[in-house]
Amino acid sequence: MPASPALLNPGVPVSVLLVTPLAEDHASLQRIFDGSNWRLCKASTCSDALAHASGCYSAIVICAKDLPDGDWKFLLGKFESLLLRPNLIVTSRLADELLWAEVLNLGGYDVLAQPFDPDEVCRVVSLAWHEHNRRTQILAEGQTTSKMNRVSAAATVNSGV
Repeated sequence: MPASPALLNPGVPVSVLLVTPLAEDHASLQRIFDGSNWRLCKASTCSDALAHASGCYSAIVICAKDLPDGDWKFLLGKFESLLLRPNLIVTSRLADELLWAEVLNLGGYDVLAQPFDPDEVCRVVSLAWHEHNRRTQILAEGQTTSKMNRVSAAATVNSGV
């Protein structure tokens, strides 16, 4: 089932970081994202990905299972310290249930099999974006509630109650 145009075009440009040393993976995902609001940023190594993350936030990171200087678990560990971490999707030619379970159990978002199926890529990336938005709203509501509680507490102290 093809992804709906609404899922492909979130309304604002959305940055997706692809971390893989394989140029053909970059080209394949770029073809899938062409004509949409998804903007593909490219990194070949963990070091490149971390340098990108320090200068430009990507809501979604699509990462090869193995990289020249580490792997998806290394990046996931680095992203855990972020207040709003990106959803990490792992790619592999051997995407099996074992890898999928490991990714989910360690806090990743999903697994994409290679070669990439355009409909599956659109589905997984769109759902990852919606999940990221949900977490962003929860975080924003929590910060608003926390600020309101501080203002209320300050007003109570100032009123002498």
